[in-house]
Amino acid sequence: MLRSSAHPGAPRALERASLHKRMHRHQHAGVAWLFQAHLQGGGILGDEPGLGKTFQVVVLVDALISASLVQRVLIVAPAEMVAMWAAEFKKFLPRGALELTVLQREVQTLDAQDHLRRLVDIEAPDHSI
Repeated sequence: MLRSSAHPGAPRALERASLHKRMHRHQHAGVAWLFQAHLQGGGILGDEPGLGKTFQVVVLVDALISASLVQRVLIVAPAEMVAMWAAEFKKFLPRGALELTVLQREVQTLDAQDHLRRLVDIEAPDHSI
């Protein structure tokens, strides 16, 4: 349980009841830590793979929006992880709990020569390869 006196709108328990039941002890601690990190300007949750970091972020985002502490959240993920992130929000939150917008850009591959040419153009526009 966490209450922030600096933010009286913060829920007494960060997690909605349906999520609370699914969480392990370390995930409750992780969400509480993430919430405090948010209040202090941010932080990085660097748990090992398989400990539920994505789920903890879903719970945190839901709590922050429900408590009106944020209006929007931007999650930047590698292209191959975007669908997984969207699926996690849809899996754990009730329909309509959040408006989810997924923006994707086609992956562009550059060969080494194109990459070098772009670096040179950016860093030394008077030179050519």
